[in-house]
Amino acid sequence: MRGKAHPVPAEHLERVSSWGGVNSGVSYVFRPGNIESLQEALVLGTRSGRSIGLRGGGNSYGDAAMNNEDVVVVLPGIMGSTLGVRGKDGSPAADNLFWAPSGGAVWNLLTRRNSILGHALPDGIGDAHPGDGVEPVGLMPDVHAIPGIWTPLKGYDVLVNHLRSLGYHEATHDRPANLVLAPYDWRLSNRYNGQ
Repeated sequence: MRGKAHPVPAEHLERVSSWGGVNSGVSYVFRPGNIESLQEALVLGTRSGRSIGLRGGGNSYGDAAMNNEDVVVVLPGIMGSTLGVRGKDGSPAADNLFWAPSGGAVWNLLTRRNSILGHALPDGIGDAHPGDGVEPVGLMPDVHAIPGIWTPLKGYDVLVNHLRSLGYHEATHDRPANLVLAPYDWRLSNRYNGQ
């Protein structure tokens, strides 16, 4: 297991283009002149948790995209975040969803138990939080009524999966994120959510 990721000096950032200039990305570039500086660059890359691509090593076609230092933030539109409420028993909001395409959330709406209707904001709340225990849980997923044929609700699954296929990833214990999923409580004001 690696330790905490170490920063890489910003003076090594350059825009790198693939062969033919089709793809490009901002990457850390080192041009070692001897074996010691090569070793230093490899150690720094490993400690920082970054992938290492060797230009001119027979794999230069896709390394511009592989080593891209961009960070993608997926900020859903209004009503594009699932919402839940912490349970009185201490259970997490993810176990008590009321705004999500799930059977439980639909049942709660129909029976008026823990539904979105019971979590309306009070009049005059302005930019404050109501303190009602509601939390954003995740991005709205797709709903497949007939898988592969009919998807009545298109959430963020396709977008997020595509970004992951390009090499973007959320943070792990030993790797910083370059993909940030940012659900928010869309009932609240933009000023509150922007803090």
